Amino acid sequence: MKPARWVAAAVAAAVIVVVWMAFRAAGPESGRGGTDDESGRPGEVEMHRAMDESDYVEYVGVTPELPVSFRYPGAWRLQEEAGQVERYRQVRVLGPRNLEDSYSAYFAVYGAPVTARGGTHQDLEAFISNYTAHLQQGAQVLADTDSAVAGGRARDLTVSFTLPPWHHRDLKPVEVPVQQRVILFERDRTLYQLTYSADAREYDRHAAVFEKLLKSFRIQ
Repeated sequence: MKPARWVAAAVAAAVIVVVWMAFRAAGPESGRGGTDDESGRPGEVEMHRAMDESDYVEYVGVTPELPVSFRYPGAWRLQEEAGQVERYRQVRVLGPRNLEDSYSAYFAVYGAPVTARGGTHQDLEAFISNYTAHLQQGAQVLADTDSAVAGGRARDLTVSFTLPPWHHRDLKPVEVPVQQRVILFERDRTLYQLTYSADAREYDRHAAVFEKLLKSFRIQ
């Protein structure tokens, strides 16, 4: 080998060794996305990264019944439905299954006009009365207060109930304790209902995500 080529090869080998040693010194977080040990399980850094703002997407409604926008986790599945008899529009965002694999957490955003605009309910009071009258049998109201949503006041209810064993394609045939937070309000002669529903044993798991949705909620 000529001297010039020998020198070039030696320099290249030295660079490779330096890069390898720097990588080793950086530790597992530098190349594994924030794991807590050598097993590769997600660590605290990775769990926080998964809920970063960059993982949220925006929904923008363009119908008269639901002229709203809000942000939700992009990994969750969005479904839309429109009333065939009643005038309403609803968006449901389906999240992860519970540990028992018997219930999916979800958010729902519902909008409908008041009677004067072709809807079913005359005003917010009638809307709330209809909701409470159709609660699941045996439901308990855990909290009943006011909160601020989209620049105005809203009725804020937290309820709990037990779903009986279902034989359904999305549910295992077991009882499921459910906790829901339901926010009802009226803006510009449109009635709104925002819902967070989850297995009561895991309710806190996604409660902060619902708070993000509420803070991002806007009426167009």
